[in-house]
Amino acid sequence: MPKSCCSRRWVCSTGRRDSNAAPYQLDILRRSIAWSGRNSCAWSIVTYAICTICHKTRRLNLKLKLLSIPDGFCVKSLSEEDAELVNEEWPNHHVGSLYFVQRQIRLCVNVGLYATDTQELVAWCIRLQGGFLGALQVRSTHKRRGFGSLVAKEMARRIAALGQDVMALVNPENQASNGMFDKLGFKVIDQCVWLRTEPVAGEFTWPDGQ
Repeated sequence: MPKSCCSRRWVCSTGRRDSNAAPYQLDILRRSIAWSGRNSCAWSIVTYAICTICHKTRRLNLKLKLLSIPDGFCVKSLSEEDAELVNEEWPNHHVGSLYFVQRQIRLCVNVGLYATDTQELVAWCIRLQGGFLGALQVRSTHKRRGFGSLVAKEMARRIAALGQDVMALVNPENQASNGMFDKLGFKVIDQCVWLRTEPVAGEFTWPDGQ
């Protein structure tokens, strides 16, 4: 079997909504790593981050009004050619994440805001493997113009059109993002922990037969 697309990986696990959530999830991951190490390779925890889960129902998203797109810009789906920029600007990019971004753009609903004259991508949002809104980003040259809210709102509408509710992961310390999702009608419903791991030695390979 081919090697994994990356030597590091992110694992998402929903946590308990109390101060013990992070230690609780770390203990679970350590035990799972110890088990998997007997069968493939051992992983070590590089870092972890606590995020809140914001939720909005399909019914509310379908009521969103048509977007008011500023003159000189247009909204359309991303192309795989945009993946390199999306990955480069993503604070969580890592070894192998370019492939991940390309795959999510190819397979999942996504949104990009482009300058009409140059077709420059200025804001975007993709969907993570767990269904959450992810890599929501606005280029530094176009911030403070409401473009983040614009692409998040359009993503919510597109996901709602698929008959699904919308969820987003937000760092509790990111006041700007928390404020934006609050204004869009999202509600905090839970907490999760993202754990970044990498092999203790060598590169990750799938066991025979997997």
